[in-house]
Amino acid sequence: MPANKLEAQEVPQMAGAPPALDAYAPDKAAWHLDRIADMRKGKQAVPVNIQLIISDTCNENCGYCAYRASDGLSSAQFGGLDKQGRPTMNPDRLIPADKVKELLHDARTLGVRSITWTGGGEPTVHLAHLELFEYALNLGFECSLNTNGLVLRPGWSNILPRFTYIRFSFDGSTPEEYAAIRGTVPANFERVRQNMAAVVGAVKDAGSPCVVGAGYVVTPEFAESTAKGVELLRETGVAYVRLAAQQSVDVAKTYGDRFDLARRSSARARELSTPGFRVISLFEEAIGRKMQSPFCGFQQLVLYIGGNVAAFRCCYTAYMPVGKVGDLSKMRLVDWFNSPEKHGAYAEFDARNCTTCPLATKNEAIAALLREPLHANFP
Repeated sequence: MPANKLEAQEVPQMAGAPPALDAYAPDKAAWHLDRIADMRKGKQAVPVNIQLIISDTCNENCGYCAYRASDGLSSAQFGGLDKQGRPTMNPDRLIPADKVKELLHDARTLGVRSITWTGGGEPTVHLAHLELFEYALNLGFECSLNTNGLVLRPGWSNILPRFTYIRFSFDGSTPEEYAAIRGTVPANFERVRQNMAAVVGAVKDAGSPCVVGAGYVVTPEFAESTAKGVELLRETGVAYVRLAAQQSVDVAKTYGDRFDLARRSSARARELSTPGFRVISLFEEAIGRKMQSPFCGFQQLVLYIGGNVAAFRCCYTAYMPVGKVGDLSKMRLVDWFNSPEKHGAYAEFDARNCTTCPLATKNEAIAALLREPLHANFP
């Protein structure tokens, strides 16, 4: 059974599940042994997943945004121009629908298995997003969506239940906290909660295995209210909430003397887990992690395509010089994948040059799969 099917069935009952069934397990690469076999032979593997950013424009302005914050991991080259031609960290930048379809077609030709619609900006800001979602599904891709949940355009209920998972980004325990964290109006707090409940309902009505969950960033300013915020999310019917730390180039400086408070608050929120609802705390998972080895296997399994139609190694190096591996704006994805430039960019990369690597544990698992142990045929 494919890993995604296990994920869809097990997330609501995950409290006592073994790590191998965890949607956030570091060893999921083991489900793609064809890619691992290619890497063992010295070939560059076809990505399993593409994180496709069709919009760099966002309808919120989260203070912790990795792309917009001054100390964000992916903010160095993110900015652009607004409609008046003025510099902005919320650029008016979308991938044209025809180009997105071209990318999807080429991805299918290469053998990519899934598409994650994410940001960058907010995917649903793109006026053609439902058309593009359906196009990808009809090509045979598994799809997932990371969204702030502000927009549900007519027709969404016929498409989103066909996704493998949908994760809403939601932070805060009151309308005022939500507005302060996400740079929006307080009324959007309840609007998004209602949209989440509507999606949960549509998935159930469709009899779909789609997993609907939420991502919650534990911010230093409102760390003490984490448990209350998670409890409100549980009321919407989502299957899980994933807690994460605010990512920046210096997490310790970001949290200062409130780090222990944030950690304890995350631990308390985990106590809200029930047989049908799980709180997954990744708050300390990747803080301060750096690669100790030059090899990055993750960049071969997941490709990030930004709203500027550039290819990057991962979401944490997106829009950064260290992360850029190609420009697809005037080039077909399949041609780029087979180009000497692409192969050189991957082969010559030293992962130790990354400021931090929240994916280090996954990279270590991939490296372990590539190593042949002594007496391998004697388990």
